[in-house]
Amino acid sequence: MPFISVLRGLYRSILVVVHLVCGLFLATILRITRGDDWHHSVLGRNTICWWSARACRVIGVRITCRGVPVERPALLVANHVSWIEIIAIASLLPARFVAKAELRTWPLIGTLAAMTGTVFIRRRYLSGLLHTLSTATRALNAGQTLVAFPEATTSAGDRVGEFHGALFQAAINTCAVTQAIAVHYSGAHAAFIDDASFAAHLLRILCQPTTQVWLSFCQPIACDGRQRRDLAGETRAQIMRQLGHSPTRPQTWPPIAATQPPAKSHVAVFNIAPTANHDDANHRQYCGGDDRPARLQTPREH
Repeated sequence: MPFISVLRGLYRSILVVVHLVCGLFLATILRITRGDDWHHSVLGRNTICWWSARACRVIGVRITCRGVPVERPALLVANHVSWIEIIAIASLLPARFVAKAELRTWPLIGTLAAMTGTVFIRRRYLSGLLHTLSTATRALNAGQTLVAFPEATTSAGDRVGEFHGALFQAAINTCAVTQAIAVHYSGAHAAFIDDASFAAHLLRILCQPTTQVWLSFCQPIACDGRQRRDLAGETRAQIMRQLGHSPTRPQTWPPIAATQPPAKSHVAVFNIAPTANHDDANHRQYCGGDDRPARLQTPREH
């Protein structure tokens, strides 16, 4: 590994620790002053978006978006490649995430995730799954947006696994809108396979000059009168089309003509060439400045 990459990794490691401690401090203050549900308030949501945007800058993540997230409440589902897309999505819109229960035990990160309203799921136990479904239903009824990864595992990004349909029942129960998000990275280094070491993967990311992630927001789907298995299959198919995957053979990501990302923004403005596979021909791009839609409710400066 080049010496400059080692120095970059060490420098960013210090920034990551400082940023995590700052996040815990802010979450603790807001929890004391505004109660356990502080993350539901406008101040809480904006704070989480601001912290996530700063985290993306610290670890060198640059985001390209196409499409626009739906209005709250909604159930957003995405293919799962890495933990990076979690903070990438959190930097763009206020939402609660559904994560595996093991995340709760991670030092600092697990505590911060719990304090920001993450819904932890134990898929191996029926009681845990029913509790998660009940929590998700209450969150959607309260007008909140949930983000879940129905594959229940990560992949190398070369395929999209089968979607589990359990959480889609919460959207059906509340008549919430469901929207798929296709996630793609510029390199194989971003993939975080389940049995990998988080510390080793984080260090590898920190040593990279930048990590580019593409987030494509697909056409929303109304849940009225739908079956959860149908919703799971349809959202998975949307993501596969966005990624250029066929059911039998993975293809390449659709062609993208890109300009250099702005130096002061973790979200880049890109000129994206639409293809026939896209669900929405009128893609909208936005950055961290005044061009961002107001509905995202994120800070104007990153």
